Amino acid sequence: SSVLKPSHCIPLSLPLRQFMAVLHRCNLFICNDSGPMHIATALDVPVVGIFGPTEPTWFGPLGEGHHVVIRPEFWCRPCFDYCIFDQPYCLRLVTVESVYEAAAEALREICGAAAVGNRPSARRHAPIKTISSVEHAAD
Repeated sequence: SSVLKPSHCIPLSLPLRQFMAVLHRCNLFICNDSGPMHIATALDVPVVGIFGPTEPTWFGPLGEGHHVVIRPEFWCRPCFDYCIFDQPYCLRLVTVESVYEAAAEALREICGAAAVGNRPSARRHAPIKTISSVEHAAD
């Protein structure tokens, strides 16, 4: 099967400069709303950002060509990790399929830009797209 098993993951810890050097070589970075997401956007690396308790319009990746995956039906956002529920359903209910769909769309955009001969730095000029894991469609 194509499911990633823990044995296929390699734990990695790098000093910040080395992490940034590795990240700069990425064609796409999939991550949660975090510092590395903002570093990737600063390095002009396309991001698929997964959001739960924070508001992507406030804390989302800056610039164009990024994708946000979020469960939009949670009225309580942003809660800043002070969840009123017994667990953060806004994050836990984001589906693998919605993240996969956003990553596939981002890769199609990157490959499409490369196919028409755009320079790699010019490939990221599409607006930020939000993928809802409820509807599995771009908003």
